[in-house]
Amino acid sequence: MPHVNPVLTKIAGSSRLGPASTFDKPRVGFDTVAKIEPSTRLTPREKELDSFSGGSSSATAPDDETSLLQSTRMLQDPTGRLLYVGDSASLAYLQLIRIIVETRTGPNDFTLDPSRHKIMEVTTSVPPHIKLPHMLPDREAADILVESFFKNTRGLIEVFNRSAFEDSMHACYSDPLNARSSFLCLLYLTFALGMVLGTAPIGSREAAIYERLRTDQYDRAEIFFRNAKLLGDPMSGFEDADFWSIQALTLMAVYMLAVSKRNAAYAYFGMAVRSAYSFGLHRVQENDFIFTSEDVRLRRNLWRSLFVLDRFLAASLGRPVAIDEDECSEDALLVYGKDAQGELVPLANPEGGLDLAVRSCQIMGQILKKIYARRKISIRLAQEIAERCKAWSASLNPQLHGTSVRTTSTDTSAAISALHVNLLHCHSILLMTRPFFICLLSKVHNERSGHTLTVPRWINRMARYCEACLVASCQTIRLVAQAYECKYLPRRNPFVLYFLFAACLIALSNEFVSVYENPLYNDCMGSAIEVVRYCAETDPQANRLLYILHSFQAAVADVRAKHMDPPALPVVMGTQRELRDPVLNLFSSRSVSRKDSLVTVPSHPPPSGVPQLGQLLKNMENQNGSVMPGGGQASLMGVSPVSSGSFRDADGTEGELDFERLWNPGTAGASMPVGSGLTEPSPTGAGCGRDTLPPGLSGHTVSGPPRIATNFASTPPVATLYSPSQLGI
Repeated sequence: MPHVNPVLTKIAGSSRLGPASTFDKPRVGFDTVAKIEPSTRLTPREKELDSFSGGSSSATAPDDETSLLQSTRMLQDPTGRLLYVGDSASLAYLQLIRIIVETRTGPNDFTLDPSRHKIMEVTTSVPPHIKLPHMLPDREAADILVESFFKNTRGLIEVFNRSAFEDSMHACYSDPLNARSSFLCLLYLTFALGMVLGTAPIGSREAAIYERLRTDQYDRAEIFFRNAKLLGDPMSGFEDADFWSIQALTLMAVYMLAVSKRNAAYAYFGMAVRSAYSFGLHRVQENDFIFTSEDVRLRRNLWRSLFVLDRFLAASLGRPVAIDEDECSEDALLVYGKDAQGELVPLANPEGGLDLAVRSCQIMGQILKKIYARRKISIRLAQEIAERCKAWSASLNPQLHGTSVRTTSTDTSAAISALHVNLLHCHSILLMTRPFFICLLSKVHNERSGHTLTVPRWINRMARYCEACLVASCQTIRLVAQAYECKYLPRRNPFVLYFLFAACLIALSNEFVSVYENPLYNDCMGSAIEVVRYCAETDPQANRLLYILHSFQAAVADVRAKHMDPPALPVVMGTQRELRDPVLNLFSSRSVSRKDSLVTVPSHPPPSGVPQLGQLLKNMENQNGSVMPGGGQASLMGVSPVSSGSFRDADGTEGELDFERLWNPGTAGASMPVGSGLTEPSPTGAGCGRDTLPPGLSGHTVSGPPRIATNFASTPPVATLYSPSQLGI
């Protein structure tokens, strides 16, 4: 009888999965997804949607790589369309953690979320038949909206030369009848974004202006946006448009993100990138020498802004990037001007944080390309990317340190820029380390369910990435909380809200499975919920995320109340006020001994009603087994047999362990030689997912979650790793 692999259900919220199991508890692993009979509790439409959630992983992976657990999904928007969401998206990770929660606690509000098959795409709040007023706002309101736009987009996008833009706006208000329609389009878009992103201290003149604009019968920001479209509609007026159309499409994409229309933002952005290619923005030396110094700088900053948006959209939606760096000039992401002789010269230390945002997005692009697009990861690759993260931290301008997020100044533009660049940095680390964290979550969950798994050699190095994922998440929450406490955080900043939600899911997942003890959990989640509730007052997307976080938090509280897990050992997190760069965890000299790493925890009987997977696995084995072209029986769900090979110690420089060897030992009857990091599965345990310990540990009894060394005497002081300026202190 072939070995049966652990599987994941196809849909996040499916309720009862099958009859009572022959296993003690359900098991979650890095496997492909089988077609299963949906629960009778699902509606016909939900059953149909089940078939679009999940997929298959790679059949074969090199020795030094792991095939990522597939979490792509097709989600339904309000119009009924099914939209693709890939592995890097937080909604895809949400799918995976719902599975772990349900297999452990049974159905609850989190796993049976009625909107779990849907993606939030807000419909318009202004009826199409309403005749739009084309009058400009009064000059005072215009100045406040323009200031809001430049302040709240600093460190992310720079599509205008601000002084030239303000000169054009002054000319427009001085003689509105002679204003160019192209500039009016850009001006209305600036007003729309300034309106959506705007916030001001209570009692200030700015707050009174916002209040007046927001008490109109219809959404004033949407009216500004529609006026802009009438002056430069992408479907009618951009075919023969000029450079300004790229600026307009870029602003339209950002506005759509701000009003929770992500798919529309993706479409507008795609048009902007194609137009930018046609105007040669991806090339520098070949094209920019014919422009003035100011125009060269504007072209470069617009291209850099598109690059930042591209990486954010690709990461948040799990879709391919639109800008391939290999097709662009090597210096396309640098800022250039012209010297007295008219030669192009790079500008040193560009202001505003966009330069650091671009560099973070370059790292994010490498993560998307080398990890999520290929759906494989290795520790060696992760270490290469971690080196780039370390270089980013070392080059951080002191004015943009995380400590700059907390400010008492009335001019908060520098603080917002620091917030943006530090959130991008933290999210890059989170994206890179999350696959390791998912692996650890699944392994701890399995072992606490009574499935004894082997202790891998590479735990010494993998532990750093798992810790860094949690630290980056807590750091993200604290950065956003500080901006909120200083009362300058916009209610509808789509970038901040997305990064915050992704971080909250990691913090809640860690607490649910109890991988690491997090002494900051209560403070962090309390702050995060308060921020999301603040945003939800005007943002439908935040309101949706608030429900998810509340229901997940309730599931965590239920588990903690039942004391289902032993206490975990701490991870170095820092104090609530301290801002510790998560990249430090990636270069810590602390090590985790194999005997104190991934271990078996005494199992607890599953609560009544918890879905059992044992019989389901047995049924799928009988139904889905197939004959491979070369003869023999294919492994369950198409996972290839595990190849053999020798490995060096986990701290060596080569031979990283393939995750498939950890999750699928003995797949399709293949054996793995003892000494390669795993042992041959016991014949009596075939189909039960139970393996023996590696040589030398056979008599060792261990318990508890993955442990972090408690003796830090050998850990070099932080000051020996980084200078104070690198740490933001």
